[in-house]
Amino acid sequence: MRILEDFSVPAEIERVVEVRNRIADRAREVGFRDEAVEEIRLAIGEAFVNAVHHGSRCTKAGQDGRRKPLVSVKLLTTPQNLVIEVRDSGGGFSPEELPPPDDLRPNGRGVYFMRLAMDEVTFEFKKGTLVRMTKHLDGASKARESS
Repeated sequence: MRILEDFSVPAEIERVVEVRNRIADRAREVGFRDEAVEEIRLAIGEAFVNAVHHGSRCTKAGQDGRRKPLVSVKLLTTPQNLVIEVRDSGGGFSPEELPPPDDLRPNGRGVYFMRLAMDEVTFEFKKGTLVRMTKHLDGASKARESS
């Protein structure tokens, strides 16, 4: 795998636009069409927001004298795939216990949207939470496939 991006940003919700745009620009550079780029933008946005709200909430950013928690983002490519990894310092969660997407609560659909937009989504819970999302580089759009 070739690393295209490897960076960390403070766990601040205001950084979501920067992260989404940075990853979307790189996805476009490697050949994804606009519809697939928007799916990637959706997935990285959801993963980043979850990392900020859930993975980094154990410390109030900078209020207790400690360093602000960081969210790490890595973008890798193979000839067939784009792989995005989002890592935070949180304790993780149980993907099986997430509410169904038709649940009427105001939150709780981020993982559902990630899975809808990407071809593969996996989680690892070692030294924080790692979300790994894969999009096949065939240019196909999952939204188009499901319609």
